[in-house]
Amino acid sequence: MMNTLKRAVQLRKGVLFTALRGVEDKDFVTAIRAGLPPIESGWRKQLARINSEKRFDLVLRILIEAYVAALIGERLLQSERLAFLRKLDNYYVVALELSKFKKTATSTTTDDAQAAKKISNLASDIAMDVISLGLARLCTQDEAERAAFKNLQELLIRCSMEAVSGKLHEEGVAQKIENTRVLLALVFLDDRCEQKLHGNCLHSLKQATLQIMDVRALAEINSTENCAKE
Repeated sequence: MMNTLKRAVQLRKGVLFTALRGVEDKDFVTAIRAGLPPIESGWRKQLARINSEKRFDLVLRILIEAYVAALIGERLLQSERLAFLRKLDNYYVVALELSKFKKTATSTTTDDAQAAKKISNLASDIAMDVISLGLARLCTQDEAERAAFKNLQELLIRCSMEAVSGKLHEEGVAQKIENTRVLLALVFLDDRCEQKLHGNCLHSLKQATLQIMDVRALAEINSTENCAKE
């Protein structure tokens, strides 16, 4: 099974790398022969016309990362791995359609804005899924930022599991968890693209960590008090 998955991921990487670099390799040729549709070759020129070339480039790069993470992620059960790979294939289909965007004389600013928004949403969706499974890592050279990101991601996963099981049921917990997930996604994407958050993200990660830790501490206190009453 794993050999089959490895080969499937390798072919998808071949198609995505060719879309990024514009150079066909052996894996790309094999993937196309196997029926995997390629990303539109002229996407850079067309998406540059709506200022979305860099954002779509980011989508393709993190999609490659996600495929690799799905394959090597130690925390994933086989069923989770398969489900995640299927989800990534769905994202690939969305990326494929977005790569076909053509700005024409009849295109409106609304059409352009909608296409740009879809690209941004796709990048965010992929990032959120990778984070939710605990597979995201930062590329920054700042060790403190990498460690804070990893620790908060692990804490977020534990809190999410506890919330689902009913251990965390205080008011506002779900919103705090979602806000933290969004923050991690922003940091993850910024780390690979715009880097506007550089210098501030460590503080934000630490603040979010304290928030989540407060939620867990409150739950433990309530649990202890309930046991004492019983």
